[in-house]
Amino acid sequence: MKLVNEFAAVEVELDNQANGVRLKIVDLTRGDQAVYLDPVHLEALVWADPAELDRLTDPDHILRRLDADGPNARPEGSR
Repeated sequence: MKLVNEFAAVEVELDNQANGVRLKIVDLTRGDQAVYLDPVHLEALVWADPAELDRLTDPDHILRRLDADGPNARPEGSR
């Protein structure tokens, strides 16, 4: 399933290749960035402080991180 808005474009799919089912999320704007979230990761998102999630999605924070780490850097939280 593709989810797109004016700020991001990702593809979400179930991944059964590991020891259990995970959610695979691919950044469609770069294509080479993906993260795999297992049920524990997903439940942590449910219980996360909204301020923590806001910091992860703050465009200024992401751009500062990318500038500091160079062109091949990944935003925090990605694998």
